[in-house]
Amino acid sequence: MADESHTERSTCAGPAPHVAGRWDQLGRCKFPLNRKIEGDLFRYYAPAFAGNFSVDFVVPRNETPRRFFAKGWLKELRPACAGGTPHRPKDGPVPEGFADRLTRLGIPLLHRLEQDAIVACDHGPTPSLPAPPPLEVYKFHHAIFTARNSGRQAVRRSFRSRKDYTASRRSGVEHYLVSEMLGGSRLISATQIISAIQDSSFNPPPSSQPDGVRVGLPLDAFPGRNAVDYLLLDGAETVHDPAGLLRVWNQAASAFIDGYTMISDEPTTDEDRRAYLEFVGQLVRAFLDKKGDVFQRWLRTEREKGFARLLSAESPRDDMGRYFRHLIWVSQVQMARVYGAVMASAWAALAADERVGLNPVESQLFRTMHLPQVALAGLPVAFVRRPLLRWVMRPLLEYFWTGRAAPPGDALSLTTLLARYGRLNEDRRRVDRERHGPIAFEFQDEGHIPAETTAASSTYKESVDHLPVARDSACPICGDHMNPIGKPSRPTEKDVLIDAECPKCGHSLTLRFVLRE
Repeated sequence: MADESHTERSTCAGPAPHVAGRWDQLGRCKFPLNRKIEGDLFRYYAPAFAGNFSVDFVVPRNETPRRFFAKGWLKELRPACAGGTPHRPKDGPVPEGFADRLTRLGIPLLHRLEQDAIVACDHGPTPSLPAPPPLEVYKFHHAIFTARNSGRQAVRRSFRSRKDYTASRRSGVEHYLVSEMLGGSRLISATQIISAIQDSSFNPPPSSQPDGVRVGLPLDAFPGRNAVDYLLLDGAETVHDPAGLLRVWNQAASAFIDGYTMISDEPTTDEDRRAYLEFVGQLVRAFLDKKGDVFQRWLRTEREKGFARLLSAESPRDDMGRYFRHLIWVSQVQMARVYGAVMASAWAALAADERVGLNPVESQLFRTMHLPQVALAGLPVAFVRRPLLRWVMRPLLEYFWTGRAAPPGDALSLTTLLARYGRLNEDRRRVDRERHGPIAFEFQDEGHIPAETTAASSTYKESVDHLPVARDSACPICGDHMNPIGKPSRPTEKDVLIDAECPKCGHSLTLRFVLRE
């Protein structure tokens, strides 16, 4: 529960003029998602100290109220809207995405906002704020942030088929993983199932409806945040049930990181925190030594090995995965703050530009579309991966981007929808493991693994290089080729077990290879 001071600080008018930047209207253009729609092209220029980078926005013509869409984000959505997937090279680094670029460029902007807030607090009644971390800390979080969509921590399942929601089939009757959300209705498509889950999330029982009292969310009490976050995070002052929202936030994080919940994965004990800080310290030292793509390649190798070389004598291996999941979430939160700093500065400059004539509804639409949202567990829409976007786009269009006042409880309802997606993804992986278990495959040629190759003595690369690819090692869900993860284990002289994951749908299982004489 927030006091009045939180509410007062949450009504910030925007950043100071010297960090607001400027806008230009460049002319007409085509709307990226539909070339038949005419639009106006606007460009935001960040202030000089932040590097003079720019962000293009497209505004569809003849629409009221006006909506400012980030052009780079729309280009990333275009393949999905056309039923395809974005182009990714087979070799080399993945192209930098819109959110990755904006967070990389916006780090100096957030740093300046935090410094200005300290100066303002020193001359006012507000208690002094802690000094912001060095720029290198934000750059380290950005390096971890760019790795969020790879490895086992990434959430990739799109749930496009009805069988993705099915746990089992007995006597001709399908048993759904989400049966409690379907209300007993007979559904025939994945789209209908998603719609039913959305309806159940946004139509809670009457007893759980909010009482209409709105209170502020005490953002500066959260770790890693401060008073600046009242400017960077939208929706903090329209929360009806802060306790309920924070409870669901803990579960909603699993929609962005596979298997992650803040309650279970965040280090709590002193010993656990010391081990976590030691783990992060080793990653930071590697980041400072290697830089850029060299660090990313090193990080990818360490992840594949389960961070085995970073293990201390008293740290269980399972803790490394838990620590890295938590670090990814912390990095996403910090990069959401950087993203919010860029968009808050753009919003302030746009609202002050008399040539644009932004009205209050359009001003709030801009903040809802681009700033981090309380309803999205503190992240902006641009951070939502494509599979999850299919779940949240309808509520965003209906309740948040229409210019109408949001119905009571929408923030909590949208966060609940995120939590249900995360729980469904976790249940799907559990059912797949139980259904398939270790599967035996025979090599189709005379390849073999040397006798001295064992999980304890060989490296991951050496073992996999000697594993001939079996023709049957295809994903049972989508048919794509399974990628090996982690180290192979050798329970017998003729068997090799290796964990594998499908890069297309995220399905994981354990493959058992039987070696021929």
